[in-house]
Amino acid sequence: MLSEHNINALGLPAQDLDTELYSANLRLVLNPRILFNTFYQYNSFDKHGQWNLRLSWEYMPLSFIYLVFNNIQTDLFDPMTQKKQCISKITFLKQF
Repeated sequence: MLSEHNINALGLPAQDLDTELYSANLRLVLNPRILFNTFYQYNSFDKHGQWNLRLSWEYMPLSFIYLVFNNIQTDLFDPMTQKKQCISKITFLKQF
């Protein structure tokens, strides 16, 4: 887990703002061809949290299937805003 904070002398009025940025990353490997990676980040200044989940599978040498899920959530506004995305990608390489 990584934590960062504080922004000093921001803008023309040279304001000091306290903000904290938290992030965590987890990588799980079932075997050399299947990988699951997850990343979470939270920013306390704008109350913004973000998940990123990715599954990759090498089904043939240098050919992959990727599944990615993103979830972005902001508590700054009322009501809370949330955006979800699901992305997939298939690559195929034929070697001669």
